[in-house]
Amino acid sequence: MICTSRLSVIIGGQKILKEVSFDIHHGELACVIGPNGAGKSTLIRAMSGDLKPCEGEVMLAGDPIHRLALGHLARRRAVVTQDTSVPFSFRAAEVIALGLTPWSLSHSEAEDIISLVSDLTDVRHLLERDIQTLSGGERQRVQLARALAQLWPGELTEQALLLDEPLSALDMGQQSRTLALLRKLRERELTIVCVMHDLNAALSCADRLLVLKDGALIADEHPRRLDLPLLLSQTFETPLEQVNHGPNESPIIIPVTTHRSLTPTLKPAP
Repeated sequence: MICTSRLSVIIGGQKILKEVSFDIHHGELACVIGPNGAGKSTLIRAMSGDLKPCEGEVMLAGDPIHRLALGHLARRRAVVTQDTSVPFSFRAAEVIALGLTPWSLSHSEAEDIISLVSDLTDVRHLLERDIQTLSGGERQRVQLARALAQLWPGELTEQALLLDEPLSALDMGQQSRTLALLRKLRERELTIVCVMHDLNAALSCADRLLVLKDGALIADEHPRRLDLPLLLSQTFETPLEQVNHGPNESPIIIPVTTHRSLTPTLKPAP
């Protein structure tokens, strides 16, 4: 569904991404993790078509993303960035309605979609509020609703949702509900790529774990097929250990109190 081939990005003379290649299959929920400065947000920007790579290419359902007309691209993928601020005084409902811009819909069709995605993201009670008066977490959920509205008139099975830290400003309850929503969207075969700061949140929902460090992809696999304590300890340069609660439960990663060796050194994924 989405594939990158030897993707490299240079910003300000620095190579932020270094020949990153992977193929995310139709209907997968892939989580991108890595330390600060690893290139996670840059990867999302390049995958969305917002940032042109210096080398390599991003393909969306077989089409080079930078060759797609903007209107067509807007109907095929939606993005929620870390910055959820809006510089003007729009009602939350108007922000969500911006997602419908690529589509020709009747007023009633648009209202139905806004109502539906508002319920999915738990923002119905915010629709008449000025977006600038909302908390960071409320704005984040409104932007997620906007992204879902952007995709909803199309075929979810042929579209992609790209999220950069969608849980960062949410409280524990909203994080849990948002993760549940992402799982439901995956069941509807929407392809999702999500940058996560919370390792355990990523492990709880990911079909694929993409691990970045210093701009290179060092792991690309289902979490259960990885040596998580070793991989993540080396990635974040701090001793971590894995706690298992049962064969059908997601593992939990926690810090350890005693220093352990982090050798051997990880190498980029082939």
